[in-house]
Amino acid sequence: SDRPLILCEYAHSMGNSTGNLQDYWNAIESHSILQGGFIWDWVDQGLTKTNDKGQKYWAYGGDYGPPGTPTSGNFCINGLVNPDRTPHPALDEVKKVYQYVKMTSVDLKAGKIKLTNGYGFTNLSSFQIRWNISQDGNKTGEGIMDCPNIFPGESAEIKLPYKLPALQPGSECFLTLSVVKPLAWTILPAGHVYATEQFELPVYADRLPAVNSEYGNLTRTESNGQITIGGTDFSVTFDEVRGQMISLKFKGTELLREPMVPDFWRAPTDNDFGNGLPKRCAIWKDAGKNAKLVSAGFAQPNPRLAIAEYGFTLSESTGLFATVNMRYKVYGTGDIMVEYQFEKKREGLPEIPRIGLNLILKKEFDKVKWFGRGPGENYWDRKTASLIGLYKNKVAELYTPYIRPQENGYRTDVRWVSLSNLTGQGLLIVGEPLICFSAHHNKREDFTSQEKNSDESLKNPAQYNTHTTDIIPQDLVSLYIDLGQMGVGGDNSWGAQTHPEYRFEGKSYQYRFRLKPIGLIDGEQKMARQKMMD
Repeated sequence: SDRPLILCEYAHSMGNSTGNLQDYWNAIESHSILQGGFIWDWVDQGLTKTNDKGQKYWAYGGDYGPPGTPTSGNFCINGLVNPDRTPHPALDEVKKVYQYVKMTSVDLKAGKIKLTNGYGFTNLSSFQIRWNISQDGNKTGEGIMDCPNIFPGESAEIKLPYKLPALQPGSECFLTLSVVKPLAWTILPAGHVYATEQFELPVYADRLPAVNSEYGNLTRTESNGQITIGGTDFSVTFDEVRGQMISLKFKGTELLREPMVPDFWRAPTDNDFGNGLPKRCAIWKDAGKNAKLVSAGFAQPNPRLAIAEYGFTLSESTGLFATVNMRYKVYGTGDIMVEYQFEKKREGLPEIPRIGLNLILKKEFDKVKWFGRGPGENYWDRKTASLIGLYKNKVAELYTPYIRPQENGYRTDVRWVSLSNLTGQGLLIVGEPLICFSAHHNKREDFTSQEKNSDESLKNPAQYNTHTTDIIPQDLVSLYIDLGQMGVGGDNSWGAQTHPEYRFEGKSYQYRFRLKPIGLIDGEQKMARQKMMD
């Protein structure tokens, strides 16, 4: 056909959604007849109500009328912004994917970048390029230059006047670009960012091992089926009966509230409910909680290294379906290398929502700093707009208050993350090389809503409807340290599944990360760059 095609409804944005939008636009921009589409929808169509505690919340279908009143549940809560027009995290992704100025690398060593003007009637000569270079998230150089005279649909190369930095061992270096206008344009103010891009610069420096003087000798004590490994200012205890790390102390302060356990589930999103994931993938919901310990081993190859290893089986009424192996390598430096191995033992299993571990910390460890994608929530199939950087926040601020509670607040491609208290004590988690994480003052069960349009919910919707006022912060920090979780999807919310490339459908998965208790004067970046030696 020679006629243009505009999709009247696509990229359904109900709840935690709008996944694979960049993939959609890679397809659209590769065919001249495709002109785009209309995201469904712009705004969550909710109305303000007040509960008996005087708390206001956004209400939706089922919150009005007597039992039996016809309703589509929360199906009108399907926008990119809340009813008051405050944005959902997905709106940043839309802005990034839709940007009209494309930036691609030509020769990063020489500072050469190609700009492509995607506007229909606007020359780029009135724009500027702002650039900065960062090492491990810390800015080391920056500049600004005028865009050349590039007409709509045309491209040109520019050369940025930067010099490649000398890296610290184990560091990473990124070039981040922003397209701005120095003057106001229509309703947009001067300095508004119209487009962004980021490139990893081709400079490398291998990590250095921790120096020998940092490795202290370890002690070992056994009592009542528990093994405690002690070192300078720290101790870690393993329960040999359950195969769990049950205590981690630093300078007398206990960090853990509950042990670290495998978890394969997430609080279902609206899209998950729409495609039947809670039923299709139910085998994974309590698989970690019900894991059975079948082997335990302990070794101390030298005075500065201890190894605890535990094997688990995952079973149901029809028998074994998977195994998990956990190995903890405790170093005299206070580092604990956690090595995770998962393997399916049965064919035909559904996709796995999450490959990861859940660790419950005390609530006081609520100051979060991370080097990875951010600053906002991002997922496997929705992270184009989330640039690599050094970010910090409070645990409470990582929560995304979707009107109908569901999975939220995830961060991907994380090099390291730390959680600390007011005195600076806490826990550093270093990916080997990458992890994903979330941290909340609630467990995932708190974000789990009932299935929409189930028989029970239709009979008495008000009993099954959940809202932001139902999320009451608990006296804990629930920390997920993951290989990852499946993408959120976004083609629609009534059957479309997350795309295969963003699902865990393989036979086996492995990942590892390093735990290290930290204090006020410790530098996370320096410790994260170290390499452990057995």
